[in-house]
Amino acid sequence: MEKAAPDWDHLRTFLAVLEHGSLSGAAVALRLTQPTAGRHIAALETALATPLFVRSRHGLLPTPAALELRGPAEAMQAAAAALVRTASGEAAEPRGTVRMHRPAQGALVARRIGRVGIGLFAHRDYVAAHGMPRRTEDLSSYSLIGFDRDETGARSLGAAAGAWQREMFRFRSDSDLAQLAALRAGFGIGGCQIGLARHDPRLVRVLARQVEFGLEMWLVMHEDLRLSRRVRLIYDHLAKALSAYVAGAGEAAGRPARTRAPARGNRA
Repeated sequence: MEKAAPDWDHLRTFLAVLEHGSLSGAAVALRLTQPTAGRHIAALETALATPLFVRSRHGLLPTPAALELRGPAEAMQAAAAALVRTASGEAAEPRGTVRMHRPAQGALVARRIGRVGIGLFAHRDYVAAHGMPRRTEDLSSYSLIGFDRDETGARSLGAAAGAWQREMFRFRSDSDLAQLAALRAGFGIGGCQIGLARHDPRLVRVLARQVEFGLEMWLVMHEDLRLSRRVRLIYDHLAKALSAYVAGAGEAAGRPARTRAPARGNRA
């Protein structure tokens, strides 16, 4: 007689124990009690008629049988996650919660929205106090706002990326929001999306003819969600709204960055 399929909850606990190495760790991850996690493992071992873990001073060690079962159990876990993604939000009523998370799988549906224009800006009070730079070389006399350890922004400059180094910035942060806050606080000159800066009359464009580059904008979702009406509605809405934003901000349209590095060293 063919054995009955193991209970999925027991398999979930089995995978959690493999990952965390203990019943207590698995229980915390799955929001179970430790005795419940222990009963799941015991029931699974009974159903499969094979021991899955041995106790040691380092925790629960998987047996060779457990290691062989890991692949099929993970495949079931992935299939269950795909089922939930596909089934979620299929009611005709366009209401409900859209799941917002980065999928672990690589099967993505991507749409290029455009290229967001980036320029240099400063608070009008900062310009009033320090004057407006006329050339990129003049920037060395101003307080610059830029990245700290994440050089993603600099790499977007393409061939000009090497011209902008971490040491040039008096205020350094890898948070775009922190950089924008420093810009709005009048700390110095920094990069900002042109479309975003247009909504803040306090920000003044700096070296508009000499410095402008762009960042690619993509809209991505998991392929399992394409048939979800709720997800598709928000996807289409974002595509329309973001495309309008990019178009209104003046898409850089693949133009190379027009920028040269300021001389090294800030004196402001």
